[in-house]
Amino acid sequence: MRGNLRKVWQYAALIFFALLILLPFLFMLATSLRPMMDLAKNGAMSLPESVSLDNYSKAWVKGSFITYYKNSIWITAATVGILLACVLPASYALVFLRAWGKRLVLALILFGLIIPFEQIMFPLFTNLRSYHLINTSWSVILPQVALGIPVGIMLMKNYMAGIPDEIIQAARIDGASEAAVLLRIVVPMTKPVISTLLVFFTISSWNSFMLPNIMLQKPEAQTLTVGLNYFKESNSADFPLMIAAAFVVALPVLLVYVIFQKRITEGMLAGSLKG
Repeated sequence: MRGNLRKVWQYAALIFFALLILLPFLFMLATSLRPMMDLAKNGAMSLPESVSLDNYSKAWVKGSFITYYKNSIWITAATVGILLACVLPASYALVFLRAWGKRLVLALILFGLIIPFEQIMFPLFTNLRSYHLINTSWSVILPQVALGIPVGIMLMKNYMAGIPDEIIQAARIDGASEAAVLLRIVVPMTKPVISTLLVFFTISSWNSFMLPNIMLQKPEAQTLTVGLNYFKESNSADFPLMIAAAFVVALPVLLVYVIFQKRITEGMLAGSLKG
C-alpha cells in the first residue's frame, strides 16, 4: 500500500513539474493564434475570442522566411556533414592508430574547448574577409565546423575507446584496410554517439545567431535566427505576430529534440562513461 502511495506521489510530482514547464509554451502558442486587437482589448491572460493561423501565414510571407529556411537548411546540413566526416576518422586515428605525437594532437584539439568564440570573432572575421568569404554560407559553415570538432572528438573518442582492440586487430589480420575497419566495424558500433552528435550539431547550427549575424550582412544570405531578429525590430508592436514568427523558426528544432531526446541522453551518457 505504501509503495503504491509513493508511486502516486511521484507521478503527481512529475505531472506538476511537466505542467509547470509546458504552461509558458502553451501560453505563447495560444497568444500566437489570436489577433493583436483581441490581445489589446482583453489582455494577455484572457481567453481568446477567436483563433486562427493568420499570424503564421502573415509572418511567413512578410518575413521572407522561405529564403531564410533555405539558407539555414544548407548551412546546417553542410556543417553537420563535414563535422561527422572529420570527427569519425580523426577519433579512429587517435584511438586505434599508433603514431608518434597523437597525444599532443589530441591536447591541441581539445584546447579548442576552452577558447570562447567572443575572443576569436574579430580575427576570424578579418581572416574570412581576406579570403572573400564574408556574405557566403562558408563564412558560417567553416567556423562552426572548427568550433564543433573538439566536442565531437571528445565524445567520439571516449566511446571508441570502449571498443575491444581484439575486434580491430582481427579485422586487420583478415586483410581489411583502415578505411574498411572504420566504415564496416567502428561506425556501426558507434551509432548511439553518431546519432547524438547528429542531433547536437543540427540544433547548435540551426540556433546559431552571433556567427551568422557577424558574417552574413546581406539579407538574401542570412539565416532564420538573424532574419527573425530583423523581423522582430520591424514588428515589435504586434506581439502575437512576433510569437508566431518565433514558432516558425523554432518548430524544426523542437520536433528534432522531441523525436530524438532519448537518443541524445543515451549517446551523451555513453560517450562520457565509456573509455
